[in-house]
This record gives sequence, C-alpha cells and structure tokens, in this order.
Amino acid sequence: MPTLKSTEVLTCVRVDDMPVPNTHSFMSQCMQCDARIWVACSSPIEPKRMCLLCSGAHTEQIKKFGEPTVRAGK
Repeated sequence: MPTLKSTEVLTCVRVDDMPVPNTHSFMSQCMQCDARIWVACSSPIEPKRMCLLCSGAHTEQIKKFGEPTVRAGK
C-alpha cells in the first residue's frame, strides 16, 4: 500500500455501485457528497475519502485552481 499524504484523496467505490466489495472493507461516507462508500480495511487513515465522482471533480478542480476548500462542517 503506498503512503499517501493528508492532502491526497483515497478514491472509494459507492455502496450503491458495488453492494459487496471484493476485499475486506467497512462503510464510510464521502467527505464531499456524504454518499456511502466502501473503504478497504487495509487503507491508510490520513487521506481524504471520496467516492469516484467526487474524486474526479476534486482532481479537475486541483488542475484548474489548486487545492479546493472542503464544505463547512467537514
């Protein structure tokens, strides 16, 4: 497992897209849209956890404007 910085994103599959993951996982929430996502038990704790859709939007925003701000309360 690569080491990720706290500013990096761990992209996770939504529970609605994969009802049963193929690795030991637990449910969490996407930090952007609050969708339920699967997080691998062996994944690092530090990175932001986002669903595939929000992760793609996050990457595009960084390419255009730099590091985005997170919604208030998150």
